[in-house]
Amino acid sequence: MQPEKKTEKLPFLPVLAGALILIPFLIVAGCTGQTPEPRLSGTGWTLTDYVHDGTPVQALTTTKVTLDFGNEGQITGTAGCNRYFASYEVKGTAITIGQAGSTMMYCGEPGVMDQESAYLTLLGKAKTYTIKGDRLTLADAKGTPVLTFAKSALPA
Repeated sequence: MQPEKKTEKLPFLPVLAGALILIPFLIVAGCTGQTPEPRLSGTGWTLTDYVHDGTPVQALTTTKVTLDFGNEGQITGTAGCNRYFASYEVKGTAITIGQAGSTMMYCGEPGVMDQESAYLTLLGKAKTYTIKGDRLTLADAKGTPVLTFAKSALPA
């Protein structure tokens, strides 16, 4: 006759109680049901359309207007002729862009300076943003889209 081996069994009730306490915490931690807001920091964009006197206008194809969001609350880019910079802050889909500073060159190509002036003015009026696919739209306080961009690579 062989000696009987004793195996230690975990008591069922404490294990069940522990599982019942742990499962709800795991569900809450992993399943909030909300998708995160798209991040702007570290992204680059090229202007495709803007609003001028209430009318949508396609950006000039003879010049490039860019918007680059830095990682430390700064935007930079070219407004078509001049380079510019400003601060920005994002909370959810709300955006605040500070007054832009820029270089002071004059460009003689037709429409470039008018587009640049409109762009920098509208940039300061942006209050919300949306990203859908490779498109960024900045809207004013009324929710009216004022600037539309296509995703582009950040400058090196």
